[in-house]
Amino acid sequence: MTSICTRTDGRLYVNFTSEGCGAGCGYCFVKNKAGSQRFLDENQINNTLKAELARQFLVGPNGNVVVIASETDAFASERSIAFTEIVLKQILPLGNPVQIATKFSVPKTSIQMLSQGATHREQVVVYVSISSVIRWRDLEPGAASVETRFSNFSMLRERGVLSCLLVKPVLFFGRADIDALLHLLEKQEPDFICLGATYRKRQGRYGHPTEPGYFSNGISEQATKLAEELRSRTGIKVFHNASCVIAHANGSLPTSKIWADFPHLCVKCMDCERLYQESTETTRIQFYGHG
Repeated sequence: MTSICTRTDGRLYVNFTSEGCGAGCGYCFVKNKAGSQRFLDENQINNTLKAELARQFLVGPNGNVVVIASETDAFASERSIAFTEIVLKQILPLGNPVQIATKFSVPKTSIQMLSQGATHREQVVVYVSISSVIRWRDLEPGAASVETRFSNFSMLRERGVLSCLLVKPVLFFGRADIDALLHLLEKQEPDFICLGATYRKRQGRYGHPTEPGYFSNGISEQATKLAEELRSRTGIKVFHNASCVIAHANGSLPTSKIWADFPHLCVKCMDCERLYQESTETTRIQFYGHG
């Protein structure tokens, strides 16, 4: 049975589907990724989430990060939008950092909820995901066009909601793709960029946080070079780990010990070792499993 709530590395992953997404991304681990979303029971989702929030959940900006719609797309359909907003009603008043990823257009109702319901501007980061600018139709045939996805940045910025361009995995970024990406970024600028690692069903340096059997060897040479060019050409802060983006936005300790355990992913955006030394034992246990 699909889990509604999963905890790992200080993050609470909240899921509301048993299968399906609709984007059909060929590289994704979601069950029946090209099929329609099959939703879990609304009452069960609400009750499970309430119980999870009452179980040693660290509340507030320095508390557990909540990742919404971890097994599907938060804004792929009217029902997924409704479920996303149901979860947000419980989470936003707590002040905890929130991550939401999408390959679709964020509706005005959700943007309004994020803008008006957040306890502080840095609470929520919406990750707009792509894997290629030119080849997206082959890789993500059911997703919204890249241009539509990029239009989220200006809509979110207008309402004071932070956004991040999430390129994960970095697959085919030749010169033409990079130039097309830079052209889009000139017109629609996110607050952050994250170039993530590729996970595959084979042994690697570290495992996926929620999908057993998927491993990664870290950031590829292609992604490293792309990050360098994006930094120099756009001035936008570029990361290699999504949890670092939300931590940087909130000025809080990242839920993964990137700076120590995975230094190749660390971009030294802040002094995480100092934050770690200043953190409470409760936070360390919740985030890293030890005091």
